[in-house]
Amino acid sequence: MSKAKKAVNQASINQGGDVKSLEILLPPIELQNNFAKIIQLMDVLHKKIIHSEKNSADLVRYLMSKAFIGELTI
Repeated sequence: MSKAKKAVNQASINQGGDVKSLEILLPPIELQNNFAKIIQLMDVLHKKIIHSEKNSADLVRYLMSKAFIGELTI
């Protein structure tokens, strides 16, 4: 049986030169911090929206129950 390696025809990365010479661009720290603040604000707003949706659903259920038993007057 042949002792040759079975290989996939795939490009390899030379870690000695290719990876070390790879330049990773990072935005300025001020821009990173600004982005983080925006994400945090979005998270707070998302939680408020979820809370408001729950409150609205609770109000609709309450009003529907009052309407069906005849206690809702307009």
